[in-house]
Amino acid sequence: MRFHYHVSLLLGLCLLGTLLNFPTQASAETFRGPRDEPNLESAFSVAGMGDTVLVGPGTYRGGLMMRAGIVLQAEHGPGTTRLVPGQDSTVVRVVGSAPNTAIVGFEISGGRVGVHCERATLIMENCVIRNQSEAGILADNQSSLWVVATVLEGNTIGIDSDAIEIEMMRVDLLKNDTGALMRSGRSVFRRCRFEENMVHVHAERRANVELGLSLRFGNELLQARDFVVVNEGDKPVQASFNYWGTADCDSILSRTQGPIVLGELGDEAFKTAVSSCEDLSD
Repeated sequence: MRFHYHVSLLLGLCLLGTLLNFPTQASAETFRGPRDEPNLESAFSVAGMGDTVLVGPGTYRGGLMMRAGIVLQAEHGPGTTRLVPGQDSTVVRVVGSAPNTAIVGFEISGGRVGVHCERATLIMENCVIRNQSEAGILADNQSSLWVVATVLEGNTIGIDSDAIEIEMMRVDLLKNDTGALMRSGRSVFRRCRFEENMVHVHAERRANVELGLSLRFGNELLQARDFVVVNEGDKPVQASFNYWGTADCDSILSRTQGPIVLGELGDEAFKTAVSSCEDLSD
């Protein structure tokens, strides 16, 4: 399991770094739940736009409704702070759009949906979401997400996205039935690791999916149990400079369905392109 704490590429991370270190408004406060409040629900009820709910180590019941503009942050990271289902089998529901909404440093396990974004703009960093019966992350078609240094493991679907836009950077998608189900919108994967999913990436008709596109941002696409990429749309999945565990273009294409542009293949260390599959791509 890999965590990467210092990533500055994405706009979402710039917002997050600003948010966590410099209050966005003069009245921004930090509520330590459950130390300052009896439970996380109470902390959310008193927190406002720009505030942080800082959570100490322990296991907490979910079913949380998180308003836009609040940061939910585990004080010591996912190894010590865990959210599990409450009466609602969705562990965290994020509603509404504001640039300073973030979930940082939690393990979220054992529900139906780990995080459900409803018309939300959300940054997720340094989280582990596992063993969700429906999806680790579920995003509707009016949401925008930045997911960074996060593990999605052992879910039916790692991320199920109908979002306008989603960017995933250094995310591990491991042992899910489907690693990423992209239904529509633009989805960008950079330095992610896909391993032992039944299908790594499934793109539906309205999806626009980019995998890698430069050595600096190449992904690892390893040991898919069925297909690496399934594309049901007419727009090709763009998938150059990734590491597939092989440089055999025919072997790679035999594990894809639908239009795909492979382009250059990256080596395991992402230091050089080892060959080109461009002439064979659909």
